[in-house]
Amino acid sequence: MIASLLRWSTGRMAALGVALMVIVGQVVFRFGPYPRLEALPGGADLPETASTAPELVAAYLERIGPEGRELYARFQWFDLLNPVLICVALVPLIGWLIGRAGVADRPWRYLILLPFVAGAMDLVEDFLLMGAIAAYPAAGAGSGVLPLITMLKFGAVVLALPAVLGLSIAGVLRARRGR
Repeated sequence: MIASLLRWSTGRMAALGVALMVIVGQVVFRFGPYPRLEALPGGADLPETASTAPELVAAYLERIGPEGRELYARFQWFDLLNPVLICVALVPLIGWLIGRAGVADRPWRYLILLPFVAGAMDLVEDFLLMGAIAAYPAAGAGSGVLPLITMLKFGAVVLALPAVLGLSIAGVLRARRGR
């Protein structure tokens, strides 16, 4: 599987994936329910941007009221694009950089799996948040694991960013040595 992903990961695919993530992300956040949710008192402070501790999610759902909960539920459906976009952008980018850095035959090749971890955790987080919204005012099923899921999602993203930087530097150094 990793070999196939690395073959698929060209500079063109990486550029296309990153462009798609930026464009679709902007469209979703500008034209989806987020602007109306953000306009509500406390609506911009989405729990998944800081902490998804059950008590903080419940406080957020209380603060935004019934209309806000409806918007937030709709936002979660739009947010299902995020895991796809993370993978579409970061898999070919990391894969291409692995090839440029010349480490496709080393353990560094496993870095290409980070976007899948981030995407999978984001997807689980979205469904657990939908469950919390639907169960409100009771706690949603699985809401106790939400903080762990969010931490794993951000952990994978946080590891992917220095991986991109490190692989970029390694690729540049390798290209310079090749001259």
